Amino acid sequence: MVNRSILLSSNVSLTCFQVLENRTKASQREMEMLETLEDLRELNSRHAKVDHEKMIMMATAYKEQLARLQEEEDEKFIK
Repeated sequence: MVNRSILLSSNVSLTCFQVLENRTKASQREMEMLETLEDLRELNSRHAKVDHEKMIMMATAYKEQLARLQEEEDEKFIK
């Protein structure tokens, strides 16, 4: 009887340790996944940055080119 209770007690202890180990592994996987997600977010934010000065320069150049083309068309129409 004593041996049987010791075996049952050791089985319960092993099961508890296995549950704890499984939870620990799941937590580690979750932390790794969160770290990977954070890395992806950081990578996306680096690529998503806009150079405002460059955008202003491009828009200004586009407007100037459009004005020149319009002027040329007007001159052709007048002649």
